Amino acid sequence: MLFRSGILIISGANSPSDLASVPIRIVLLDEVDRFESSAGTEGNPAELAIKRTTTYGNRKKIGWFSTPTIEGASQIWKKWEISDQRRRLVPCPHCGTEQELEWERLRWTPGAPESAWYECERGCVIEEASKLTMLPAGRWEPTRPESRIPGFRLSALHAPLGWDSWPTL
Repeated sequence: MLFRSGILIISGANSPSDLASVPIRIVLLDEVDRFESSAGTEGNPAELAIKRTTTYGNRKKIGWFSTPTIEGASQIWKKWEISDQRRRLVPCPHCGTEQELEWERLRWTPGAPESAWYECERGCVIEEASKLTMLPAGRWEPTRPESRIPGFRLSALHAPLGWDSWPTL
């Protein structure tokens, strides 16, 4: 697709010719843990795509996105380990305590998953509808500020209303 200020190329990780055809300033690698280890005989598809950014020097942008798969073999996990490891903190709508949403705090009445709620660190009951105010009021906090590489982790518990609901999860 051509735009006034550039071009958009969408390519599969299994297409070496697309990954090696033009200089690219912004590369977004989605679901990298699902990439094959080689694009045909050309090599690692992520590395091929990133090589296309060398023309742009320090103006290039590279985004890695994925759900981690196998610990130790996960490309995205390796990127996470060298990043500043930001976590999303959201305020409890009742007591204001900022906290990362964690699976261990999701609760429901036994036999009734549709009753799911979230229990705040201080014991407040948070209904899913509260995400309308909680999510926009959240902030990112680096846990390894010594790293200059931003890295973000977000669980499905942060999904906006209308996406996967807490009872579904």
